[in-house]
Amino acid sequence: MESKGFATLPLAAVILLLCMVTNGSGQQTPVVKIFQLDEVCLGCMCEAVSDCNRSLRCQEGVCGLFRITKPYWMDANRPTVPQDQPTDELGMDIEQQKRLTLLCV
Repeated sequence: MESKGFATLPLAAVILLLCMVTNGSGQQTPVVKIFQLDEVCLGCMCEAVSDCNRSLRCQEGVCGLFRITKPYWMDANRPTVPQDQPTDELGMDIEQQKRLTLLCV
């Protein structure tokens, strides 16, 4: 004889999943939450990644204090400082690297 507990387990899992993905009005809520980073958090990330070494330039596909790679830069909609164009590649000249570094601090 089968236990009823195992038969209701898939249904309970589906209900739990629906409760996690929808709010009380039945609307879907984002699964990934976006948080606003403050200066303390950014400073901690900078220290962890590069010791906030302002002399770091693009090297082996990573750039600046946060060691940003081209895919991350592109995913963030190619942020630039006013003097640069979003179409610029991360293979930047020294002046562009300096401006990107200043943008990140």
